[in-house]
Amino acid sequence: MTLTAGNLVLANPMVCANTAKGDNKLYSDAKGVVPSLDLRFASQKNLNDYMTGQDLITFSRPVGANQSPGTYIDENGIIQLSSADTPRFDHDPTTGESLGLLIEESRTNEFTNSNPWSGGTGVTWISGQTSPTGGTEAYKMQEDTSTGIHGVPIDIGGYSANYNRIFSVFAKAAGNRYLSFWGQQGAYPGTNSPECIFDLQDGVVAQNTDGGAAGLFTNGSQASIKDFGNGWYRCSVHVNPFALANNTIYLLMGNSAANDSMSFTGNGSNGILLFGLQKEVGSFPTSYIPTTGTALTRSADDVSISGSNFSSWYNQSEGTVFAESKVQDFTATNFPRIASLDRGDGSANFAAIVRSSAINKVEYSVFAGTGQAVGLQPPSTFTSGSSFRAAGIYKVDDFIAAANGTLSPVDTTGSVPTSLTTLGIGMQGNGTLHYNGTIRRLTYFPDRLEDSVLQAITQ
Repeated sequence: MTLTAGNLVLANPMVCANTAKGDNKLYSDAKGVVPSLDLRFASQKNLNDYMTGQDLITFSRPVGANQSPGTYIDENGIIQLSSADTPRFDHDPTTGESLGLLIEESRTNEFTNSNPWSGGTGVTWISGQTSPTGGTEAYKMQEDTSTGIHGVPIDIGGYSANYNRIFSVFAKAAGNRYLSFWGQQGAYPGTNSPECIFDLQDGVVAQNTDGGAAGLFTNGSQASIKDFGNGWYRCSVHVNPFALANNTIYLLMGNSAANDSMSFTGNGSNGILLFGLQKEVGSFPTSYIPTTGTALTRSADDVSISGSNFSSWYNQSEGTVFAESKVQDFTATNFPRIASLDRGDGSANFAAIVRSSAINKVEYSVFAGTGQAVGLQPPSTFTSGSSFRAAGIYKVDDFIAAANGTLSPVDTTGSVPTSLTTLGIGMQGNGTLHYNGTIRRLTYFPDRLEDSVLQAITQ
């Protein structure tokens, strides 16, 4: 017996016969329409197509001189070092939930030592503290009994306009719960001296002030704090001076969440654990890149299906693309791809689920050459760290999309892109526009699913 999906013959009918069981709610919601490709990154933790059992994907993240293989979070919430050309299946560090395939653009940790802890003002250092890797690379920054600031410089000035760096560090309260990124301009607190205070007990950005004339932290510094479990948080702040500046950035301890509260008399015992300092070009942090003497670059995760591996399941006349994902950050503005059916050459011929950063939405876009574009935006909005399900269909003069159970307007004009050869996964097929997030699942139906079905599968 053969089992068909659209005009395609599926290679593994026994797999398809069992699609209503277990965690296959997507199949029952699709009302008997069988997908021809189903990548279950979160549940399977591999690159195999669930429908055929085959690995159709070309994956690369090379490691050469001055490069890092990258890190990921395992099911126990531990930061693990990956290997070259090996996919990273990420997890929620606090719950252990499998988040799926981690896709990131290339980034460099410009700090030559990601654990440089020594020196400073009003502090002593205690090594051998348990870190988020499960090792003992962390240090305790302990306040002494002096009156004044208690902290350490992490970056020495020289900034210019459009510096555009994101600074991040892992921190854990050890008697002191308040950590500040401070842009020094004279003595603390100084005139127009910017700082951003993190509460390591409640896990919030407690105070976020820019320094006016100092102009070191822009737009409220785009500060963020992420829970990494066991009391650890990753704190990040965006540095982008709007005018020439020459500041030293400090990590300071404080005795309250109030602005200008980082100068006090220490008790000689309280402190904060620190680990994993990172400075990278961009407006949001990516996964930790450990360094021990040289700045290192993590290559991009390039993930695609092309050639006969693509044509074996793709239907030119009509189809539906479904993606389930978790947004890492909505501040990027280049409309990164979650899933892109295209020619693999960057041309304006594609059907893609993209992240519309400017309006915090997921958009389904179809381009069929110059002058024809369909951009469908379901009304659901998202924030960084939120999960979503989205799907879009293509058929001549018949385009619609859905996100989290809500339909977009219908577009009844336009043609379908031709000569498509590639599925870009978390990127455009030519290796650009990386998603910078995790993809739980990516499924393709070689049919135009009904509108009600689009709503059901994305709920």
